Amino acid sequence: MVCQSLSTLARNKLNAVIFVMSNAVYAIEQVYVDITSFEPGPQHQFDTFDLLPQWDYLALAKAYGARGFRVATLDELDRTLQVLQSLHDQPALVEVVIPQKDLPRQMYRLGVE
Repeated sequence: MVCQSLSTLARNKLNAVIFVMSNAVYAIEQVYVDITSFEPGPQHQFDTFDLLPQWDYLALAKAYGARGFRVATLDELDRTLQVLQSLHDQPALVEVVIPQKDLPRQMYRLGVE
């Protein structure tokens, strides 16, 4: 769905931003399969089918005529937000790299109920 949305935004020259939270794992499914996978340590592994291939989001954005950004720190995010304010007639895609085992607290409820 990201591809179609990005294509439509670029074709219509809309100033929209898509943020992709990128942790290389299909976390919602892994929560239901084995929530202990999110615990620290090498003994807690994700199931192979929940490991996602690494997409090149910057190349994807460029292919559709959008600006692409990759951020992994708060400082990088702050700088990117400043650049985003100056964009006109062009959408942007921001890949926000987060730790693979970073799971929002509310997700733990899903895995134990």
